[in-house]
Amino acid sequence: MAASTLEKLLETFHGLMAVQCDPEWTIRQANRGFAEYLGLPQGNIPGRLFLNYLTMDARSQFLAWVSGTVHPEPSSLFHFVSGGNEMRPLRLLLERQGDGWLVLGEPQFGEDSRFQLEMVELNNQLANLTRENARKSRQLALALQSLKDAQSMLVHREKMASLGQMTAGIAHEINNPIAFILSNQVTLARDFSDLKALIDLIHRMKPQMAVALPELLSEIDALEQDLDIAYLGESVPRKIEANLEGLRRVKQIVLNLRSFSRLDEAEKKLADLSDGILNAIQFLAPMIAEHQVRMETHLEEVSPAFCSHGAMNQAISNLLINAIQASRPGGSVRVTLCEDPTSSLISVEDDGEGIPEENLGKIFDPFFTTKPVGSGTGLGLSIASQIVASHHGAIEVDSRPGRGTRMTIRLPKGMPAPDL
Repeated sequence: MAASTLEKLLETFHGLMAVQCDPEWTIRQANRGFAEYLGLPQGNIPGRLFLNYLTMDARSQFLAWVSGTVHPEPSSLFHFVSGGNEMRPLRLLLERQGDGWLVLGEPQFGEDSRFQLEMVELNNQLANLTRENARKSRQLALALQSLKDAQSMLVHREKMASLGQMTAGIAHEINNPIAFILSNQVTLARDFSDLKALIDLIHRMKPQMAVALPELLSEIDALEQDLDIAYLGESVPRKIEANLEGLRRVKQIVLNLRSFSRLDEAEKKLADLSDGILNAIQFLAPMIAEHQVRMETHLEEVSPAFCSHGAMNQAISNLLINAIQASRPGGSVRVTLCEDPTSSLISVEDDGEGIPEENLGKIFDPFFTTKPVGSGTGLGLSIASQIVASHHGAIEVDSRPGRGTRMTIRLPKGMPAPDL
């Protein structure tokens, strides 16, 4: 077809759609009929890909028709997408022209066309409904998971409240006799010290007694031998001190029980977290020395936290105690303080044996411990978790056997935390 004839066709035929494309189906020219039928500005069509105006299904059908992979027909019906995102059917004729193509199209307004358009529209609606159902299913799954999490939290809080009442009662019942026995042990230690001073004085008087009262000195020597005064003088203070140490440990357990049951009674105010960390490390200095552990601190300047200072110090101390006890002699415990846009972060990391995977879900349960009997009550992490939760925070755990453990307290910034 001559160029002048094509130009005349492209410019004058409104009922017939005409598009000239290059070998790659990029549009060189299109007449007004094609632009108007699809509701597109005519000047914006040249340079665009002809295939992009077809629906997805029509595009693959058109390429098969052009390549001859389907039975060749003189013309075939294809669906285009208008500027208003509506389906527009065109029956196309295809003709080679030079190195490109001439595509001629005629609108279809018959019953077959309307039926096909309705089918396409129904398919689109079905696809939209499918996507919407998938979206709502995802939302429902998220809502269900949120409800499960909320239920678990309520059950946990109820359990903790009941356990708190029980432990408060136990702590009260144990505290009075422990205080009485501890006071008596201190008195016994003082009285024995006085008694030993008297015995030492008698020993110093033995030379004079040997001259003036030899019979009395003989009785004293016999009694000393029967009582083994030298052994008693060395062993009784040691046993009293051992009793005092045991009683102090019991007293600390009682204090832990009381803290566990009354963690929400302290007043909250702005506090410097770095001071709390340094105070906790200083308080634990004897334990750090006993376990031969190095403390490493990396404390950045962070915003003051709205918290119960004493309770938060206890939570930090409990994490430090766990890390120190988990470390090998010569190991390190690293404490880091930093913040992100929403939270203050306190990390305590050790290089111990780590936590077995089967125990990770239990470490915050009250009275759960893997330490030998007498070495721990299993309340430390539970208390720390409850303290942090009462401040609307969380403790994150990263631990793998043989590679140590990192526990991170995450506290929200700038939000007063009401009591639970």
